[in-house]
Amino acid sequence: RGGRKAAAMGVIIGDGPTKFSFIEYQALMVCLAAAIGIGLLSLEFGMRRFLVLPTLFPGMFSVRERRLYFFDFEIKDAVIADRCRSQAKALLRMTLCVVMSYLWQRCVLETQQQVGLDFPSAMCDQDMDCFASELHIETLMTRQYEALDCSGDRAPFTKNAVVSCIRFVKPAATEWLMHVAIAHAVFQLNIKCYEVFSQVAGNSRWVRALIGALLLCSAISLLSLFFAGVMAEFVSSWLSFVMTFSIPLFLWTVWKTSKIFQELSLRSAQEMQRSLEDRFNSALANMPASDLDELGRSSRDQRQPIKISKLASARRVIESRLAGLPKMRGIANLRTASGANMKPGNSPLARGANDQEEMETLRDETESRKESI
Repeated sequence: RGGRKAAAMGVIIGDGPTKFSFIEYQALMVCLAAAIGIGLLSLEFGMRRFLVLPTLFPGMFSVRERRLYFFDFEIKDAVIADRCRSQAKALLRMTLCVVMSYLWQRCVLETQQQVGLDFPSAMCDQDMDCFASELHIETLMTRQYEALDCSGDRAPFTKNAVVSCIRFVKPAATEWLMHVAIAHAVFQLNIKCYEVFSQVAGNSRWVRALIGALLLCSAISLLSLFFAGVMAEFVSSWLSFVMTFSIPLFLWTVWKTSKIFQELSLRSAQEMQRSLEDRFNSALANMPASDLDELGRSSRDQRQPIKISKLASARRVIESRLAGLPKMRGIANLRTASGANMKPGNSPLARGANDQEEMETLRDETESRKESI
């Protein structure tokens, strides 16, 4: 009776084999949850009030001339812009939880957990306070924990038990500085990996399929460990628990972002194709009938937009016309060169261009679209 009474006192007020009670331990975990909640609220306020995404994700988001760009793709649709921002915000929330859990584990309160029949001798040697409970689902509701006496007999348990051990981390400025640097490195690693993987998966269908397969495998593994009853053997602390569940969340965010990248790249290719067609149709609309005959046109009245399959022929015709024309200054020199090099009334630029600026613009557009055709 005396041992059970001391254990009960240790659970409630810490008077017994432990330095503080299990209730105090639970209160400290509530403090961790409150710290994470405050961090998430601050993050939400900062993302809504200030433009922080281009600063945190410089390779993914950028603002140019009051326009939002996603991997150099201009976002004109508000729905797609919200989808891009929501995925980036989800990654920031997950990363914040991982970083704050790491700092709590290494700088404030260290926790360890084991499941089985063995007595936690190694944790007792580290001067940790340990609490044992029966491995049963009802323990979550009854909260029946027994404080372990590390200075007494370390006999194994008769039944499977969940042992939770805790201790305060001794304050040291050098240790804190080291762990803050590690937390910052973890934060930057998550962000950079998210940017790189999203872009690579958006450009490659095979990489996107690989990320989807990894996501499925990680989710199935977690479910298998949970239903097999061996999850506690792999997750021995709150930090390992958070990091284990952050892996499928990270892969899910990358996969969804890569889909958005693929959609934007397809839209950009379609817009470039339409722009190319419009520019060549505009150039052919100003050409005389004799040049249209070379492209398969029978008369002036049949000047209609041609298909992309004939744009190569149009490019060759325009380049052949421009090859023999030097750069001139002034309308008089342009007419002189046109009359000296070809028959009157046969020059396509003499009819369609009014000054030297239109001639140079047509030449530059032809050279810039040469490879695109």
